[in-house]
This record gives sequence, C-alpha cells and structure tokens, in this order.
Amino acid sequence: MKSLAVLFDQIKNAGHVPQAELVLVEMDKALKEKHLHHHNERIAVAFSPISMPIGKPIIVKKNLICADCRSVIKFMSKVIGRIVIVRDSSRFHYFVNGSCSGKDYW
Repeated sequence: MKSLAVLFDQIKNAGHVPQAELVLVEMDKALKEKHLHHHNERIAVAFSPISMPIGKPIIVKKNLICADCRSVIKFMSKVIGRIVIVRDSSRFHYFVNGSCSGKDYW
C-alpha cells in the first residue's frame, strides 16, 4: 500500500490541480491544499485497497462531496486502478480509469 502522501503526489502528477479556493479560511495556499487532503471521502478511497480484495469496486456513501474531492476521486480511480462508486444525496457516480459516468455532473 502506498502512503497517502505518495498517492496524492501521483494524483497531482497525473494532472489533478487542487482547488484551494474551496477552503474559506485565510491561510497559505499550500496549507489549504493540505487541509483538502484530510476530507473523509478521499481518505476512505485511498485506504480501501488495504482491506478489499483485488478487483472489487470501492463504494463510498457521503451526503455532500466537495468539487475537489470529486476531482481527486476521478484521478484516484486511474492511479489505483479500481472502480470507485460514490453515492451522494441524490445520485450514484461511477469512476473508472479517471472518468466519471455522469460526465462530471455533480
């Protein structure tokens, strides 16, 4: 299992640009990006491969998911090579190899 920092570096190298403006507290941009890394849904996806059999899709249920987490989950599906299914308050989203079944509609 990759460390969380290594995984987020790989996601950034794959093309993810963190949306630091979503953190509304006044602080340095790098610190805002670090705060985004601690959102539950991205941590759940990052650590799921530890306890799940290879080939099983990762399923996350969360009532609200920020735009940056949606973007990160897209890149995670590509980097970790797993299908990720996210259930928000109104629909399901299937992330496969870096793309979303909802064509990025959230």
